[in-house]
Amino acid sequence: MRKRSARKRRAEAGPPLRSAEGESAIEHRRRVGPMYIAQVASNGRVLTWGAKVSYSET
Repeated sequence: MRKRSARKRRAEAGPPLRSAEGESAIEHRRRVGPMYIAQVASNGRVLTWGAKVSYSET
């Protein structure tokens, strides 16, 4: 099975969504810090501008 291109995934995801608390994705990322990002990246999920990040597991 062919891997989906990053561009298509991003187009599908749409613009970064705001979390329930009303903070933007970038603010959330700044708050949780680089260790969390590295953890998510190594977990196989790529954090891009259009990525859907689940805020419940913080």
